[in-house]
Amino acid sequence: MIWVLLVLVLYVILIAPSFQRKSFYQRKYAHRGLYSSDQSVKENSLEAFELAIKKGYGLELDVRLSQDDQVVVYHDDSLSRLEGSELKVSQLTLEQLREFKVPTLVEVLSMVDSRVEVIVELKNGQRDKLLAQETYRILKEYPGRYCIESFDPRLVFWFRRHASEVMRGQLIQPISKYDNVLLGLLVNSLLFQFLTRPHFLAINVNSSRKNPSILINQLLGVKSCLWTVHREHNVHRKWIDSYIFEFFNA
Repeated sequence: MIWVLLVLVLYVILIAPSFQRKSFYQRKYAHRGLYSSDQSVKENSLEAFELAIKKGYGLELDVRLSQDDQVVVYHDDSLSRLEGSELKVSQLTLEQLREFKVPTLVEVLSMVDSRVEVIVELKNGQRDKLLAQETYRILKEYPGRYCIESFDPRLVFWFRRHASEVMRGQLIQPISKYDNVLLGLLVNSLLFQFLTRPHFLAINVNSSRKNPSILINQLLGVKSCLWTVHREHNVHRKWIDSYIFEFFNA
């Protein structure tokens, strides 16, 4: 019996979040800005962000690196879904990406001008360390409120090690959504948290709240951000501290 108790205690220690308390300043965040489903207002565009700000919503956006190491605001690794090109963002320079009106993180933050809080999601790729370094270099010069998140625990760990003052979150989605099932199991079990110690968990609306690791974290005081919320989802549950939504006025 004592061994079972010791194992449980060790497990809780391993998956515990950061005990440095940080909170969201806003409850509602527009997913990639207040863009339209037909992309007439394009996701992650300056127009979509400005529309969200005018309604008082926080912003969620995605960052990755261009070929010339510029931090640009774009979700997919390639241009195929939005632009019909099979080229990857990492294969194009900033000058080339400007043809598709892809903004930089600097440009977005300059436009936001501290009016609302920003959630910056770092998309993993071949140069994760450089992405983290360059993103932090830009963010630490920004006077407004922000936090970071990523699906990749290595990126979350980088911020814990090199920028511990930044509020950081671990994105979680159903195991079936991961290319690697083992990685999905490890992330959902939160066993990376002895390295990352996130301040919040960003939980997919289809992830089960019966996940014991998530329940333990909530009992330990971790903040919870639900994504991506549509009109039909219940966002009035006590365990939700904030949520990221799209395609309706929250």
